[in-house]
Amino acid sequence: MSIVINVLSREHSWIASDGLQKNAGTGEIVSETLQKYEVLNPKLCIGYTGHYEVARRVVDYVKTLCPDIEHANVELAADFAKQIVDCAVQQIGMIDAQFVVTGVTSNNQMASFIVRPSAPVQKIQSLNGTPQFVILHNNLKDDLGSLIRADKNGRYSDTAVLTGMKELIHRTARVDEFVNDVMFHHRIDL
Repeated sequence: MSIVINVLSREHSWIASDGLQKNAGTGEIVSETLQKYEVLNPKLCIGYTGHYEVARRVVDYVKTLCPDIEHANVELAADFAKQIVDCAVQQIGMIDAQFVVTGVTSNNQMASFIVRPSAPVQKIQSLNGTPQFVILHNNLKDDLGSLIRADKNGRYSDTAVLTGMKELIHRTARVDEFVNDVMFHHRIDL
C-alpha cells in the first residue's frame, strides 16, 4: 500500500506521498512518480491511498460535486468525501481506499479529517502547539513524531517537517514493495 503523510500544526498543514503505483493484479510498476494527493484550492487538499482507480474517482467526485470547491473549507470537502465513499460502499461493496482531507476550517483553524469506508470520520487538530500526524498506510511501525524535531524555540520548521516525512517514506520503502523513495509534498498555510 502507498503512504500518505499529513503533519498538522496550528498554522500549517503539510502533506506528502511516495510516488509508486503498481498494478494490483499483476504487481507491475505503472508509475514511479505518482503524486497521491490533490490540491483542491489554496486552503484545501485531499490525499489518498489504496486502489488507485477507486480513490481517484472519489477525488474527482469531490471536485465535481462539492459546492464552490474553489473556496470550500475542509469540513465541507470531508463531508462530501465521506458521502461519496459511503455511496461507493453501498453500490460496489467494500472499497480499498482511504483519504485525508486537510486544510482550513470554517472558523479559520487548521484541521484534517480521515475518511475511511465503514468508519466514522476522524477529525484531527493541533490545539496545543504540538504537531499532529496522520499516516495512511497499513502496518507502519515507525513513529513520525520521533523523526521531526522542534528548534530551540519549540517551533517546527518546514525543513524539519519535510526531513522527517522523507525519512519515514524512505524507511517504509525499505520494507514495503508498494512504496518508493520519491516524495511529493505540499504545504497549506493558515
